[in-house]
This record gives sequence, structure tokens and C-alpha cells, in this order.
Amino acid sequence: MNEALFEGVFYDLEDFHPDYSKAVLTSLPAAIIVPHARFDRIALLVEEAFGYASGLKPCLVAVLAPLHRSPLANDMGLTAITTPMRTISGRTFNVRIAKTDSPLVAERQSYFEEEPACEELYPAISRTFPEAEVLPLLCAGSTAGLGSLISQIMSQNPSTLFIISTNMIESGKLCAQPWIDALDCNWTIGSKIEGKVKHFMAYSDMKKDGLSGIRLAQAQA
Repeated sequence: MNEALFEGVFYDLEDFHPDYSKAVLTSLPAAIIVPHARFDRIALLVEEAFGYASGLKPCLVAVLAPLHRSPLANDMGLTAITTPMRTISGRTFNVRIAKTDSPLVAERQSYFEEEPACEELYPAISRTFPEAEVLPLLCAGSTAGLGSLISQIMSQNPSTLFIISTNMIESGKLCAQPWIDALDCNWTIGSKIEGKVKHFMAYSDMKKDGLSGIRLAQAQA
């Protein structure tokens, strides 16, 4: 069992209360978008997003996050990166990490020691979906295979909840735009927080009613 790296720094989830009255997603696969930042700034948005999905019982939760720096030279050309850890625990949570045999994914723990976006969601996932395994994935820069990877995940695990961790960045784009494009579904936008970095949440039943990935970015600009 491996201990959390960022607990008490980026997040400290003694209390997490998804609004179960918002449970509008009724079938899997489904997807939600949550922001990443210090958790005390975004907690209400994460609670809202998890509330929309709280009626689901996913077997797998795939957390799709950006990599905020370029991969190491030896990792150029990778599609996605996951952790080699099999369990991760903190004071208030314990998650089982799913293993993938996809050739599009490489195991590299060092990136997860720098990127907190996946780990800060583990307590919320553990409380809301305690039976689910978690597959954390960082976009490694080569976006050509992301669509194929999403298709592989859904084929092997139809009961998957996708959680995209993203913000609007200064260029007017979403930092996890490659994952949003790869998921290729439409979204309903919920609440947001205005500021230098724009935080927002959204949800999708993986159908075509709502905002496309491109219009989603435009709506947040």
C-alpha cells in the first residue's frame, strides 16, 4: 500500500458532501468535468459534479488529467501515463488502482509525484464510488492515440465513469482539451468560479445533447 503524496498540501478532505439530489446521470458510461486547484477553492464545484454522478455504480473510474510540462525525452511519443502503484491510501481514503494492458499507456510514477490533479480526487472517488477501481491517466502530449485509448477503455469496461480534470488557461483553451476532444461527447455546464484561472464543472451522459468540446471551451472564455 502506498501513501498519498499531496494530502494536507493540495487537499484535506475531512468533509465531502456530494449533492445526491442532483443525481441526473442514470447510465454508464458517463463523464463529469471537475477543476484542479487547492481543494478549498474548488470543493463546491467538485461536490456539485460528483452529485450529478452520485447515482451511478461504476466498476471503473478513469481520471483524465493534463500533464503540465513536457514529458522526458525518453517518453516523447507516449499517448498516456499511469501509475505503477496498485493501491493508494490517505487518512480518509483508500483506492485500488486499475491496471491496463493497453500499449498506448506507460507506467511512470515520477510524473504523479509532480501532478496532484488525479490524487486530489481520490478521497471524493473513494467516498462516492467505494467499489470502483481507479485508472489515473495523464495526457503525455501525443494526442493521436487518445481516441483509441478511450474506445479501448469503454470496450473493456462499459461501466466506466470518466472524470476529466481541467481549467480554462490564459490562452483561452482548456488545459485538458485533448481528453475532451478524445471523449467526443456533449456537455451540460454547471457552476463556475471566475478569476485569473476559470474553474468550472460539467457533466455528460455520453450522448449528443449539450455543448460539444469546442463549444464548451468557447462557453468558458
